[in-house]
Amino acid sequence: MRWDELDPSAQLWTILSDVHVAELIPTPAVSGPRKIDGVRQVHDQISVLPVSQFDDQLRHRIARAIYSNPNFWNYAIMADPPVHIVVEHSRVTLTGVVQSEVERMVARSIAGSQFGVMSVVNNLKTDAEVKDALEKAF
Repeated sequence: MRWDELDPSAQLWTILSDVHVAELIPTPAVSGPRKIDGVRQVHDQISVLPVSQFDDQLRHRIARAIYSNPNFWNYAIMADPPVHIVVEHSRVTLTGVVQSEVERMVARSIAGSQFGVMSVVNNLKTDAEVKDALEKAF
């Protein structure tokens, strides 16, 4: 979940933007923010991916390749690693936060080098970019 990055003053809450789920399940992520004081509207952008064993295997291969790279070992031990991989029809989207531009480029390179990947959209942000965005919002 995140505050709307386009217009923070609008007090819009975006639910799981740029994230897809394998199956639709009821979640408090949709109803919870509605109860927060000051939130006027919630945009539910959860989408359901089609079932694809190939896409699922590709996502696991990419994750294994990224987190076995020495640049990402510090992330691999985390309970919720920060690089998120979405695969839909062999098209890969990387989201999350990494420490540097080098890590962002390495992750994109690793993902694009896997057999079966048709394209990679790299939406990874660096810590500095996230910090700047937060400072601008407040």
